[in-house]
Order: sequence, then structure tokens, then C-alpha cells
Amino acid sequence: MTSEDYTYLSSTMIRDYIFCPVIFYYKYVRNIWEPETFLMKEGKEKYEEYRDKGKYRVTVLGQRKVKPDKILYSQEVYSRSLNIYGIVDAIYWIGNKAYIVEIKDSSLKKPPPDHIYQAVAYALMAEETFNTTVYKIQIYYRISDTWIERRVTAGLRRYVKKIVHEIKRILDGKYIPEPKKIKACKSCWYRGICY
Repeated sequence: MTSEDYTYLSSTMIRDYIFCPVIFYYKYVRNIWEPETFLMKEGKEKYEEYRDKGKYRVTVLGQRKVKPDKILYSQEVYSRSLNIYGIVDAIYWIGNKAYIVEIKDSSLKKPPPDHIYQAVAYALMAEETFNTTVYKIQIYYRISDTWIERRVTAGLRRYVKKIVHEIKRILDGKYIPEPKKIKACKSCWYRGICY
């Protein structure tokens, strides 16, 4: 794959790269995709249903007691400077500060790095799309009913930009990530290919 083969990178690509650069390589360079399981499909359906219900509430997803000045659901956002795009679950404003909300159909109570950096990528895209400043990201884990909140710092911004650069290197064929055995590999569908 060369740089002419893609225009924009997706937020999902960023999440996949952070989760595992090798899985990213298999999916987006070698075009080897894990088959969709029943649980994956069910999770997507529940997520869509929950997000659609939230569109009619004045508070954030009907969960937070925050009443924003403006709230938008399922908004396409992009950054031309970074060549990334995605659809953010929700963005809302209180005064001149914007907040990104990511909904995950999960029982987690602590966010893994791929969730944090995917949400920060949405923040960077939203800033460019709406010409606004994103103050915080919020991740809502629906099953555990847990809200996680992080300020969008300069360090988080720099790291997302570095990730985008690394992803482009892989897609341009300049770098092939090496497999590293970790605990998560035991349940990974790609483990038979890696080892």
C-alpha cells in the first residue's frame, strides 16, 4: 500500500494500532480480518440502540446531570492537517469548552490506552471540524455504568500525532511491526499467524 491508496486514516485504525501494531498490519496492509463473532455483532447492535436513545435527551446520554448548551450525536469529524477522520459518538459544549463523549459497550471500569488515544484523536478532529477547543474527553462504559474523564493535554496531543506518523509509515511499507508475546496474545484470533 502506498500513500496514494489512502486519503484519510480512520479513528478505528488509530485504536487498532495502539491495541496492537501487528494486528493493525494484518488488517490494513495484508487485509486479514478476524471474522465477526456473535458477541461482536451483539455489542454493535446494543451500542447503536443506546446511542440512538441518547439523541433525544437534554442531559448527556441521560446519564450525566450536565445540561450542555449544545450537544451533537454521531458527528463526522476530520483533521485535514493529520489526514484522519471518524464519527464521534457525541460532542457537547458548555460555554466555549467542548467535550468529546465515547460510548463503549463494555464492563470495563478503567480505560485501556487504545480507548484514551482514540478519544483524543476525536478531540483533535473535532477541534478542526468545529473550530473549537476540546477541553476533556469522556468515555462511558455502558455495562459497568462507569464514566472516565481526562483533560486533553499537550502530551496526549503529541502522542496521537506520533501514532498517526507511525501508522503512515506502516501503510507506506517503511516499517513492519514485530510480534511481541504479551498476556493478551493468548485470546487473540491473530496468534496463529504471529507465531
